[in-house]
Amino acid sequence: MGKTEVYIESIRHHLENNQQVVILRQTGKDRFLPIWLGDAEAQTIVRKQVNMVSSIPTIHDAYLETVRALGGNIKEAIISQINDEKFFLAKITVSTGDKSIEVDCRPSDAISIAQRANVKIFVDDDLLAKYGVNGATNSEQTK
Repeated sequence: MGKTEVYIESIRHHLENNQQVVILRQTGKDRFLPIWLGDAEAQTIVRKQVNMVSSIPTIHDAYLETVRALGGNIKEAIISQINDEKFFLAKITVSTGDKSIEVDCRPSDAISIAQRANVKIFVDDDLLAKYGVNGATNSEQTK
């Protein structure tokens, strides 16, 4: 499986269907992958992006601290496949010493954990080829 590095370009609110969408952008390219999220999932990502500190840790904070307490490290997040042509699936790569495992999760969780662990986010090349969108974003088109 080949993979391509992406980053969070933006999180937007779609007015017609009242949903949130995170726009992942291929590093160094005008290629984007939109992933639809629920409000709670989007808020977790946004709060970390703007460095909003909460007195109560999120589940993603707890996950990261648990992995670290057990001697592990988060290595990367990978948006890895799509289920029934509707829902993206993801994996978090966790390493301990010389062992590495992939843990299945939702893309929003993978993105949130990657943000907190300060690791790169990737998208499977085949997935990006099929579902990626080429071109400038709306904010770039208006400049």
